[in-house]
Amino acid sequence: MLVGNNDNYREGELLQRLLGPVTGGGLLASEGERWRTQRHRVEPAFHPDRVAEYAGTMVEYTERAIADWEDGDVVDVHGEMMALTLEIVADALFDVDLRRTAADVGPAMDAVMARSESVLHDYLPRWVPTPLNRRYGRAVETLDGVVADIIEARRDEGGDDAVSMLLRAEDEAGETMSDEAVRDEAMTLLLAGHEMTTLALTFTWHLLGRYPGVEATLQEELDGFDGPPGVADIPKLPYTDRVIRESMRLYPPVYALLRETIEPGVLGGYRLPGGATVTASQ
Repeated sequence: MLVGNNDNYREGELLQRLLGPVTGGGLLASEGERWRTQRHRVEPAFHPDRVAEYAGTMVEYTERAIADWEDGDVVDVHGEMMALTLEIVADALFDVDLRRTAADVGPAMDAVMARSESVLHDYLPRWVPTPLNRRYGRAVETLDGVVADIIEARRDEGGDDAVSMLLRAEDEAGETMSDEAVRDEAMTLLLAGHEMTTLALTFTWHLLGRYPGVEATLQEELDGFDGPPGVADIPKLPYTDRVIRESMRLYPPVYALLRETIEPGVLGGYRLPGGATVTASQ
């Protein structure tokens, strides 16, 4: 489905219904030539040198977030990780400060994900006034407003952040991206860099809380550094790497992939008609 015969499997109508109102034609839901073009435009923001720069931002914001934590405190770790990753993504990829809107973005993201995970709402039109659909509609409006503000700020100020790069990017004909296309990519970056990372971190802390022996070994590895580890120290953190990988194996932030067959075919010994929806659960 993903490698040997991937040409026969497209993103499909169901995925478009789930994510289209949020990510539009962004990388997450686009295909074919559009996907290749957009990926090429976004790629400079994820050059290894740029990622190394982002790492400093990650450490700085993390230290600030936990500065007031004390032994014995009870913390809503999902909420804390939601706020932390939003600040990091906003600074690293958009070069803006979203602390004032963080309280709105977190619940909006939760509402979007809640609807995407509802089997009933997979097939229920968005205009049906269920409580979940109403929350979803308000959430999309909130996120659209946040992303619109980001785009306008970068248009006025410029810079070398991801959104500024997208605003300047030209195709082979010398055409720049439309506002709608920039919005779709910015929203995709916000969703993937914020929501998915939040889930990975939250479940990692959940598992460490259940396995104190693993937590102790992890802490011992981190105690071997004079200060916070940086990108250059990643090869010296093999146990940390294993903890994170195992956490994401048990609780994948994206726990299923949706595809739709183009032509009839055989998958795992099963005959599939054209237009069949296939779910691959990690």
